[in-house]
Amino acid sequence: MSIKKYFLEVIKISFLNNIKALHQYSAIPTEIYACRKNAALFDFSFVSSASIYGADSLAILSKITKRDFRRMNIGDIKYALSCDENGWIRSDITIWKETKNRYLLMSGLPNDINDLISFQNPKLDCKVKKISKKIKIYSVQGPNSFAILSKFVNQQKLKSLAYFSFLKLDVLDIPCLIGRLGYTGELGFEIILPAEHQSILWEKLVSKIRPCGLIAINQLRIEAGFVFFDNEFRLPVSATDLGLESFSNNNVESQNLCLISFQGKTAQKLELWSPLRTLKMPKIGEIIITSACKQLNSRECLGLGFVKNCNISDNQSYTDPYGKFWNIRKVPRPFYDTLKRRPRIKLY
Repeated sequence: MSIKKYFLEVIKISFLNNIKALHQYSAIPTEIYACRKNAALFDFSFVSSASIYGADSLAILSKITKRDFRRMNIGDIKYALSCDENGWIRSDITIWKETKNRYLLMSGLPNDINDLISFQNPKLDCKVKKISKKIKIYSVQGPNSFAILSKFVNQQKLKSLAYFSFLKLDVLDIPCLIGRLGYTGELGFEIILPAEHQSILWEKLVSKIRPCGLIAINQLRIEAGFVFFDNEFRLPVSATDLGLESFSNNNVESQNLCLISFQGKTAQKLELWSPLRTLKMPKIGEIIITSACKQLNSRECLGLGFVKNCNISDNQSYTDPYGKFWNIRKVPRPFYDTLKRRPRIKLY
């Protein structure tokens, strides 16, 4: 083998190993169990992020999200939805208010930030800067996340965090923003740090917390009933169809759909399973499945999908028009922690 081919092979193997690490670090049941029973560490740095500042920032943010942020206080985090040119939901985002006229926006969809940049003009006091390459985002999730993270930060300050709020805190002398969020359905925290400190902080955190990958986070969020923009927004849907109307004032007409949780069976491989890129609307009695995962200690799968008519009871059965799933029945959403108490647990 030539030296050139040797190095190309090394690069290829390194790339594949990095992809595998992104998807999982250990056995999937082990990662999920760690998050549900103890604590888990996730790398969310694939998220697109931007800093928005200036007196007109709020007006522009409200324009792309169709949500009123005037009552937002410094230290608040708000969940919001962005729409395409037709008014259909295309992604969900979080907005962090750092100062009176400075905000941090995070989205899985780069177009959200590109739109903000396009709205800039000399007549508006608003600047948008992409910062995705300048920061890293780590998430600690699980019932023991507070206890373990307290070993790295000021415990009293961390204890003061309410759900969907954040503080500026040093983690091992590294200046960070720490927000309280729970995408897994558990008590959780997100840490935003300067990219130049990523290695040292990751190494310190994984010495106390099990690192977990995308396959685990996908199953955990499905159990918690949370949407993922690349799955649940493939159909033209409104905030009402998603059950998220309280987070958007967009008046686009509902498709009379309902996003439900289901249990069923399939022969499909479900590690990071995705639906077809183009989906058809469901008919009465059908479900268009948008997310699915294996259930631990079960031969069934769990997932999310759209059905017609929201006035339905649990255990209602449905058929998959694509023929990939069967024995499909509606179950409570969220399936895990149905009353959504765990992320909101009091820390004092």
